[in-house]
Amino acid sequence: MQQIIELTLEQIDAYSSIKPVLDGNIFHVTPLRNLDSIFQAKEIRPNSSSNLEGAFGNHISSYARIRNRVSLFDFCNPPENKIEQHVYKCLPTNGASTDRPLAFLFLSRDFWPKVIPYSREEFEANLSQQVVPYVEATYPGPIPLHAINKIIKITFTENPNSIVSILNKARQNAL
Repeated sequence: MQQIIELTLEQIDAYSSIKPVLDGNIFHVTPLRNLDSIFQAKEIRPNSSSNLEGAFGNHISSYARIRNRVSLFDFCNPPENKIEQHVYKCLPTNGASTDRPLAFLFLSRDFWPKVIPYSREEFEANLSQQVVPYVEATYPGPIPLHAINKIIKITFTENPNSIVSILNKARQNAL
């Protein structure tokens, strides 16, 4: 049985807030609305046909998609300086908003040996494909739901004094 945690984070600083929980883990991120279909299927499926909504868009040249693998964030294997150097190319909280909550699904350590970590040689041989160096790993085929030991459901709030909030209010008032 998975541990399920529900959090509400301020959108503007969501990554900094959740990072301590992510450190030392391998996890998958998906829009929260996908969680029911994952539970029904009893697995996280690769998005090889681009028919599943991803948390980071549906890029045709996605490294994981082309290989029929599930894309993961690997905050366990790379050195911390490599994670911090490259994670900003695709933050786990990218695309998060008040109307777009996310689910973080943590892979149990028993399944880590099946994870295919980032490889510099493979990355350099496939520069036309989208992959985040050091941070992105993949899982071959579907990840069974029993391989997930923790799920964090995150909703986001906006700081009413942030520039984003002020611009959104101005836009709504103009309509």
